[in-house]
Amino acid sequence: MMSGSARLGDRVALVTGAGSRIGAGVVHRFVGEGARVVAVERDGERLERVVEPLGDRAVAVRGDVTDPGDCRRAVEVAVDRFGRLDVVVSNAGVHDQYVALTDLTTDQLDRAYEEVFAVNVKGALLMVHAAIHELIRNRGSIVFTGSISKEPDQVARRLPTGVAPEPADVCGIYAMLASDSDGSAVTGSVITVDAGQLLWGPVNHHPTGP
Repeated sequence: MMSGSARLGDRVALVTGAGSRIGAGVVHRFVGEGARVVAVERDGERLERVVEPLGDRAVAVRGDVTDPGDCRRAVEVAVDRFGRLDVVVSNAGVHDQYVALTDLTTDQLDRAYEEVFAVNVKGALLMVHAAIHELIRNRGSIVFTGSISKEPDQVARRLPTGVAPEPADVCGIYAMLASDSDGSAVTGSVITVDAGQLLWGPVNHHPTGP
């Protein structure tokens, strides 16, 4: 399972939103590079499918990042199972599906706001808050995912290559940032991994012209 370089061989990572797409890809990439991983996800079935092939290099924790108790429990599992925690990849998130403000009722807007900010913002902070002492102790790192992804065919039409990247195509960036040797000089940075989408400018999702 591990690659020849095993550049994450001394690292223990916790990955949220680990049940699909980027989160699942990061879990597999980290294990492939030698890390031991705690995978956190609300959907137990999806989580088991991700973790089961990885043997004792990964452990599944079914939990919700909006629950402080679940966040603390995930960190405790990392320390109890692997003896330390070096990396938190805050990847859990929900998407608003580009629904226009004018298409929402007041109640729908209220629910959407609460869900998006509870998971994407508060959930990320809660997990970091639960892990911060372990990360300080081990001079660890935190990687946040900020995604604007849509369905792959829509993405492909907006890219110079005409091909939408798969999760495996972006997970190397996470491995670099989690590496003590390769990522130690990167801090407080935003790394754009969009296959050139920004070269074509902003997307007009709701055109008003003819």
